[in-house]
Amino acid sequence: MVTTPATPPPWVAFGASVTGPAHAHGESNQDALYLQRRSADPGRLAIAVSDGHGDPRYFRSDRGAQLAVDVATHVADRFADRLEHLPATEDPAAIVSADLLLPITETWTRSVRSDLHSHPFEDAELDNAGIDQSTAYEEPLLAYGATLLLAVVTNTVALAGRLGDGDVVGLNGRAPAEQLFPHDPDLVANTTHSLCEPDAARYFLTRIIRLDDCGPNMFLLASDGYTNSFAEHDWYSTVASDLMSHLERDGHQWVAERLPEWLEESARATGDDVTVCAAYRAGLAPSS
Repeated sequence: MVTTPATPPPWVAFGASVTGPAHAHGESNQDALYLQRRSADPGRLAIAVSDGHGDPRYFRSDRGAQLAVDVATHVADRFADRLEHLPATEDPAAIVSADLLLPITETWTRSVRSDLHSHPFEDAELDNAGIDQSTAYEEPLLAYGATLLLAVVTNTVALAGRLGDGDVVGLNGRAPAEQLFPHDPDLVANTTHSLCEPDAARYFLTRIIRLDDCGPNMFLLASDGYTNSFAEHDWYSTVASDLMSHLERDGHQWVAERLPEWLEESARATGDDVTVCAAYRAGLAPSS
């Protein structure tokens, strides 16, 4: 038997990003994550992970990824109140698209153009990428191309989103972990959807999840550099369960301190940048 506290425990965030060995010789980490709480409400939290594309065409993808997580969490924080009070008479998919996804992609595009205005493409960047200036400015967003994983949580409801690859996992500690978005069969080899695509918002996958007694109290965002380090397709089941056990026994600060070391192992396995970010709320305590 459990009792529901008058005030639910606060959400906390933790995460880490490790540069892959393939980028260890002067190349920057092309992943980014956002962990700081924007909202003053401890019952609300927005976290994001972005993976900048590695192809030379996307030579500013590290900056594109950082802009992505900054923009996404800012927009998601404003959207949290709307999410918590979605009217039953309206189409939630239309609301999410109009009030969250389109603002994210449009704001990211404006932020990229502003960054480019302040920091025009340099000859050294273009030479390293093997791209001439005219080609680069024909599709300027391409240089900043990146994916996006997002979770915005409140006391009663959460929204998870994915544009591109990577994984979002939900877990409540009393049931098997759930991979919230399956692999997209239309994406083969290393292809993925991206913020730099026209109409990028239409490629977002989203899920709204009620946070009752059976709802998740942990959401895990993992870049593909992490997911690809496992041979098993259901890696998330064991990993999320182990992580939850540590969180409940040792606390999130203990996990946060050790996470970079754990991610180093995955980075060595794939050579890619590896990023994991999580939102966690302590489970309900058994009544005495």
